[in-house]
Amino acid sequence: MNRDDLAWIRTWHASSFDTLVGTDHLIDRVGLCRNRAGSRTRYYARLEERPAVKRIVIFQWHLFHNKLECLANGYSMPVYLFQSECVFQMKYPARFSGKICRMVGFAVRICGCLLLLSRTVIGAELRSEPFTPVNSFTTGVEGPAVDASGNVFACNYERNGTIGKVNREGQATVYAEMPAGGRCAGLHFSRSGFLVALDHINHLVYRMDPARGAFLEVLTRDWTGPAFRQPNDLTVASDDAIYFSDPDWSSPTGGRLFLITPGPKRRTLLVAEQLNTPNGIAASPDGRLLYVAQSRAHNVLVFERQPDGTLRNQRVFFNTADVSPAALPDGVRCDAAGNIYVALHGAGRILTLSPQGQILPQQSILTTGSKPTNIALSPDGTTMFITEVEYGRLERVRLK
Repeated sequence: MNRDDLAWIRTWHASSFDTLVGTDHLIDRVGLCRNRAGSRTRYYARLEERPAVKRIVIFQWHLFHNKLECLANGYSMPVYLFQSECVFQMKYPARFSGKICRMVGFAVRICGCLLLLSRTVIGAELRSEPFTPVNSFTTGVEGPAVDASGNVFACNYERNGTIGKVNREGQATVYAEMPAGGRCAGLHFSRSGFLVALDHINHLVYRMDPARGAFLEVLTRDWTGPAFRQPNDLTVASDDAIYFSDPDWSSPTGGRLFLITPGPKRRTLLVAEQLNTPNGIAASPDGRLLYVAQSRAHNVLVFERQPDGTLRNQRVFFNTADVSPAALPDGVRCDAAGNIYVALHGAGRILTLSPQGQILPQQSILTTGSKPTNIALSPDGTTMFITEVEYGRLERVRLK
């Protein structure tokens, strides 16, 4: 089954499938039914929801081989993740009645138990947990960034215009106030140890002293081109080059990407334009690639970085609409292995992709709130911190 098969999802008769054992309520049953020339394969799908959890199980029936298989390739509607607490039961359409179907039904139940216990076919989602209290941050919660000691810095703690600092125990304080009535939109530590902060009200990029919370300089002071629209998110590449996104929410072609070259003589350069609401941004650990989420285009772009930091070979890396059509891709981060994490705002998920663009369901994350905005990893890569709007707080999940 591939992405194109999703086009054939349609409502299926309510009696086609039994309810999952232990499921609180069933909101929908959908089916995929398509005869393919040559393969003679039919697909069936079931979408179910428990509180804060959505799941879809997809089955494949080979008409010529009388064989039923459970598919777990990561694509589903409206979300791709799978759950593994419950054993499924299944009824077959009337045309498959008889001894074969009874035998297959028994085999499916046995195999389902084994597969769910092994947690391999139906991926085991990681789940985040609250790290700070509800509404400890405003609905503008963004960032986050983690220092070498494990402290987490995030935007708009207690009130808009602040930067909060959260220690390893989840205790938060106001770390800094944005100058001139500004509002923080993104944070990242540079390779040289400074904290870089975006101000999307005054359209500035600051370098900060992390020890004192002091604003040392405006990194974009040399820019003389068209004014920034809304500096939104940033990343720091392995050579200390800083990239930030500048979306235009009023135009599908007005978004831009900027580069601040490494010091000591930093320059601000326009490196990509005519983008559709560029948002989250992340550099690969080897410094060769730059990933950018286009929120309203529902995709993630990838660029190749050239030695001078400019970009080439723009292409679509992944279409998030294939796994969650309504959600907006927001924050993006890479881990040391080159895997890409994408916050799906509105779906309550952190999507995990391999460097080849394949979904890694067992490394993907279910958030407690439905609106994750951004992501940061601890220095050792064992913990992820998530900013989440619905509950106005930070969440945390252990990755290893």
